[in-house]
Amino acid sequence: MTGLKSVSFSLVLTGLLFLVGCNSSDEYGFYRKIDLKVKDVEVQEDGRFVEISYRLISPYGEELSFSWRTQDGQARAGQDYEDANGTIHFASGETESSDVVRISITDDEVLENQESFYILFALQNSGGSGQGGNAQVREGIRGEEDLEDPESLGGLPNVTKRIRVSINDDEFNPSLPSDGTIKVDTFTQSKIKRPVDILWVVDDSGSMHNDQQRLASNFGQFIDHFVGKAGGNQLDFKMGVTTTTVLDPSHSYNKDYSGNGLTDEKMRENRSAFIETFKQKIRVGTSGSPYEQGFHGSVKFLEQNRNWMREESLLSIIYLSDEPDSSGGTVDSWLEMLYGLRGNKLVKTHAIALKSGDRKGRRYFSAATKTGGLSLDIGADFATNLRSLSDSIYLGLSSFLLSQRPSDPAHAMEVRVNDRVLLASDWFYDSNLNAIKFAVGKVPDNGDVVKVFYRYR
Repeated sequence: MTGLKSVSFSLVLTGLLFLVGCNSSDEYGFYRKIDLKVKDVEVQEDGRFVEISYRLISPYGEELSFSWRTQDGQARAGQDYEDANGTIHFASGETESSDVVRISITDDEVLENQESFYILFALQNSGGSGQGGNAQVREGIRGEEDLEDPESLGGLPNVTKRIRVSINDDEFNPSLPSDGTIKVDTFTQSKIKRPVDILWVVDDSGSMHNDQQRLASNFGQFIDHFVGKAGGNQLDFKMGVTTTTVLDPSHSYNKDYSGNGLTDEKMRENRSAFIETFKQKIRVGTSGSPYEQGFHGSVKFLEQNRNWMREESLLSIIYLSDEPDSSGGTVDSWLEMLYGLRGNKLVKTHAIALKSGDRKGRRYFSAATKTGGLSLDIGADFATNLRSLSDSIYLGLSSFLLSQRPSDPAHAMEVRVNDRVLLASDWFYDSNLNAIKFAVGKVPDNGDVVKVFYRYR
């Protein structure tokens, strides 16, 4: 009987040559080829998973097993894909295997250029106990310098093949400036818009009788225009009324009687009764303090009616006065108080005040500018003023709050509706709310998908 000899045969994987050693009782020696065909692949980030196709080029005379596992590249496990490992088996004489190589892909909200990770394959054994069994890989992949370091193999011995899995983000827009990280926020337009809580702060000094009457007389146009903007969609609103008088200790700061009667529900039940209720409450009288304190009045109302504001609502405050605000302090300090009471910056202030002459309404106008609200002249046509006001409030309900603050909203933002890129004139960025709003006539319809692409630092 001839003694055992150590011989060599070749292992070829997709054109790469590997040296494999085994023990054989054949005194002449022999070569074997194991050709595993598996290729680099590309996958879309929203594809959910990638499944790797593989097969043996030619059958092998014994059972074969390859272990596999993922390895980070630019793409990271747990962030861009789910770490995975397994084993594929080939029965003797077979070139196909029923074992699945599948890796889950994570569709995150960060826009990225193409990123890759790897799958390492390693020959475990040839499954046989006779001649030629228990083949062992002597050398790794030739021609890939990054695999010369054993650490780059991820701790998997006998690595015979590494393929690249490239993840493409089809929403990545390389035209955006390269500074900062790209982010995409996705929204679905709801049939029911964001709730809005509207607080009317009305000057109740001696000179305001006519202006209160003008507001009451034109309120029907305001509410019809406001509701009409929504088409068939349902609006969710409530209104409150208070005054600019805060020095009188008997003043209740709550002319709306805890909000009863001035809600969208009451309006749908009986429009006429709703409008009449508003007219009654908005005529706050003219016996109030001559030292009008609109900012102070709004803060006092919110302090004494903590449950009036709803958690997810937009707070719209409308100041109606023909005199300067005498609240003291700076405009910014009062806005900070309002933000604090609201718990965020979902606050818009609007002003219907005196623009002519010495611009008595300048503090109210300043607050409106700082919060993105409207500055309207109390001497102008009231019907026109109220239609403009309803437009502005409605647009606020269709705002889409961003998850990060953009680094350059003027140049590094893109908005798509149902994957159609919108013109810059169709939308605008509200820095106070950190939100995207749409121009009149451009508000997305119910069910539309809105995507906002932007750079942030």
